[in-house]
Amino acid sequence: MSLKGSLNRLEQLPPADKKLPAATTPVAIRASAALFERGGGIASPLVETAYASRSWHPAQTLTSTDGVFTFSVRFIKTLGMTDANGAGVALEFKDKP
Repeated sequence: MSLKGSLNRLEQLPPADKKLPAATTPVAIRASAALFERGGGIASPLVETAYASRSWHPAQTLTSTDGVFTFSVRFIKTLGMTDANGAGVALEFKDKP
């Protein structure tokens, strides 16, 4: 069959009559009892234990986009917190790349 014949055949085919499946009610997702058990996790609010308990990454010099100003900045490395249950929480932050 020629290209012209193939194109004519495609043009003459009636559009496919596709139907969507009938709508159904989705099955309920049951909550696991383990999700509601106490224990594990962090209870808010978190409260910082002491400013002195912070540790810092080495100081870095940042320059403004126009190059006029420079700033010496120290980013927090670790931060000690206490949650509502009195458990200690350590937050660890990466250094700026």
